[in-house]
Amino acid sequence: MSAKKRRIAILGASGSIGQNAIRVIRAHSDKLELVAVAGGSRIEPLAVIAAEFGVKEVGVFHPPEQPDVLTQSFPAKTKLSIGMDGLTGI
Repeated sequence: MSAKKRRIAILGASGSIGQNAIRVIRAHSDKLELVAVAGGSRIEPLAVIAAEFGVKEVGVFHPPEQPDVLTQSFPAKTKLSIGMDGLTGI
């Protein structure tokens, strides 16, 4: 019987420490599951991470000036949170 995976959320996922944490999750995907990510304003790296890991919750502290960029970057089923709620909500 296999052990249940630990569910992980990463704040600052698009930064260097967040990227290192993602490498660890990738290397231990049999034990770890990435379920939520948050970042400052870099939408593209968050979208890539969300797509790779099937992340359902994404927080963005500083949203882009055009809201369409945000909604078009993630699958429709992704729960998006903005501002301080974007960080604390996950």
